[in-house]
Amino acid sequence: MHEKSALSYRRTQRDAARKEPIRCHRDCCGMHKKPNVVGQMTAEQTALLRKIAFDAYEPEAFSPNLTKAEAARRIDMLQAKLKLMSEPPHTL
Repeated sequence: MHEKSALSYRRTQRDAARKEPIRCHRDCCGMHKKPNVVGQMTAEQTALLRKIAFDAYEPEAFSPNLTKAEAARRIDMLQAKLKLMSEPPHTL
């Protein structure tokens, strides 16, 4: 009988711990974390992305409201595609 009550107590404690919301947005030192700042892509990124999107035959890859990080990823991907397109096909 004692084992059953201990088991149900552990289950109750475990379920209560799962339902408890995260209340603190502080790191381990007690300092507030720096908010994640996301900016729009630069004019240079916009011009380059527009150009290489059309050169790679993927005009849908260009979007005027991307963040800097998203634009950088798309530029890298399109540049890699253009590099592959410029190489000769593999022959056996």
